[in-house]
Amino acid sequence: MDLRILKEKVKEAVDPVRLLEHIGATNVNIENDVVRCACPIHKGRKQNFSFDIQKGIFSCFSRHCGEEVGLPRDVFLLVMLVKNMNFPQSVEYLAKFSGIDSNVEYTKQDDDEYKIKQWLRTQKKLDGDDIPSLDESILNMFSREYPPYLLNRYSDTSILNLFEVRYATSGHFANRIIVPIRDEDGRLVGLSGRLATDNKFELRRKHKYLHTANFSSGAVLYGLNHAKTFIERDGIMVLSEGFFDVMSSFQKGICNICATMGATILPEQINLVIKHTSTVYLAYDGDIAGRKGAWKIYKRLRDYCDVLFLDIPKGEDVDSLDVETYWDLYLSPMKAYEFEKKYHKEIISKN
Repeated sequence: MDLRILKEKVKEAVDPVRLLEHIGATNVNIENDVVRCACPIHKGRKQNFSFDIQKGIFSCFSRHCGEEVGLPRDVFLLVMLVKNMNFPQSVEYLAKFSGIDSNVEYTKQDDDEYKIKQWLRTQKKLDGDDIPSLDESILNMFSREYPPYLLNRYSDTSILNLFEVRYATSGHFANRIIVPIRDEDGRLVGLSGRLATDNKFELRRKHKYLHTANFSSGAVLYGLNHAKTFIERDGIMVLSEGFFDVMSSFQKGICNICATMGATILPEQINLVIKHTSTVYLAYDGDIAGRKGAWKIYKRLRDYCDVLFLDIPKGEDVDSLDVETYWDLYLSPMKAYEFEKKYHKEIISKN
């Protein structure tokens, strides 16, 4: 059995809708070649999971399942995580599910076809846009009148205007702050809607964030289109967790900052970091999740660039820091061994 060829045949044959239902996904719904359902990996209850049929990639919007693994979030990884299998086992499982004989001996013609398809896929990536863009006119659907929640955080609305922040008064994103997400070239590739409240009950009931269905946060670094000039000037890229960290940092005068949109980093984002800098400052939240996430990101980046840490105080984040404290931290970053020594218990915590 040639695993490469078997994998190729499985990718062509597997029906992701049938597969999701087969492995226990619930609340399955299909719209515009995107399957939405409850996450079958962490056994979610609501439609917090999507599978893009055209791209063959899944996304979990609540717990970001699979994003830390470092493998493509395809049907093989999906089965590996749900069924606790290794890669060869997942290929065998999907072959059987799709009615493909995994014991057949493949010919030279099969091998040639495999190589041709691999080459065509590579050319498609080189010739086309990896991430589909949205029509710019979609932004006109939302209001430029900001809710009190946002105005209380940003008295200077010029930053909100720079990042094209909007507010949804009705529809799917009703009562949410709309954050347009652009790739490094400025193309609109996604929208994220954040509830305009910090009420914990409301955040649990309605989900803190909603995203456009075809958007994968791991494909871009938020704010890179604005930050790349400053990154080139300063020779440093600051990485933070969220949109508002980036906006607040710009307001405080540190503009060489991007967000990974979560306390993790994916291969596509690593490629963007390496492309633009050789020095990274990690500025993740001052809690256990933020420090654990920062340490994992450090381990993924350390082979490619120099990585240091901003010692964000407990319970704080870039957005909440006052200007003076933030600049003090920026001008005196911690080395990795200092960060590990100070936060060792939090880094290894299982909470």
